[in-house]
Amino acid sequence: MNKIVNFLGKPRTIENVIKNRKISWLELFYDLIFAVVFSRLTESLLEHQTLTGFINAILTFFWLIWGWGELSGYFDNHGNDSIINILIINIDMILIGLASIFIPEAVNGNFHYIT
Repeated sequence: MNKIVNFLGKPRTIENVIKNRKISWLELFYDLIFAVVFSRLTESLLEHQTLTGFINAILTFFWLIWGWGELSGYFDNHGNDSIINILIINIDMILIGLASIFIPEAVNGNFHYIT
């Protein structure tokens, strides 16, 4: 088990502060995914200008922004260049990208595909 942990890398502890930490290109691309999410949400809300559409858009927004906040907080506190951290952010980007495809259905009230 130690060999796997050594190969994948361990997240850094919160006490291990990186001085002059720079944001990586991967983190910037991760934030760009959420620009697409906001765009899809606003386009979908314009198509469904009802109270139900607005509530569904708000629910979808908070669900996706919660995920963004959790992963961003993780990388601020524990992120490093280990393989496991790079896998985590790439898998999350893929899942958020796939979820953004189904945002119009979620705003319309069909949360089946986005979940």
